[in-house]
Amino acid sequence: MANTYVLIASSTLTSTSSSVTFSSIPNTFTDLHLRGNTRDNSNGFTQAYVELQVNNSSSGYSFNLIRNNNGNTVSALAQSGTIWSEQYPAGSGSTATADTFSPFEYYIANYNSTNSISWGSFGVAESNHTTTEATGITAGLWTGAAAITSIKITASNNFAAKSTFFLYGIKNA
Repeated sequence: MANTYVLIASSTLTSTSSSVTFSSIPNTFTDLHLRGNTRDNSNGFTQAYVELQVNNSSSGYSFNLIRNNNGNTVSALAQSGTIWSEQYPAGSGSTATADTFSPFEYYIANYNSTNSISWGSFGVAESNHTTTEATGITAGLWTGAAAITSIKITASNNFAAKSTFFLYGIKNA
């Protein structure tokens, strides 16, 4: 079990943004833990996704997900593509309670590997809607042949101001 969490970088948006990038990630840790609290900039409740791209790579991603929307479980196996995706609403736009944000987390194990890198994530849509709710868990793999040195976090819609992001390095003693 990890003994030490060290904050590598953080970002709080002061205006709407389509993405946040953490670059120059040091190789001095064993694992990475990315946390965020986001809200999308859409009008109404939309299915907005938090998506990750590492090292500017647009290939080698795969993931399995389980998502619950309004009590209906949706699963997708062996998804592949150009990003890792946590599929839950990234906070609702104009119809949600003001200043309500949705949490997400990614745990990226052995990010210094030059073979493949695995990750797990979860997220919860916090919208205070009476009719819509969503949660999701995802597990994935990146088969790039390099250690992770940068992470770009993108919203399928724009992230609203006050969305926050934290990247931690984890050291084992």
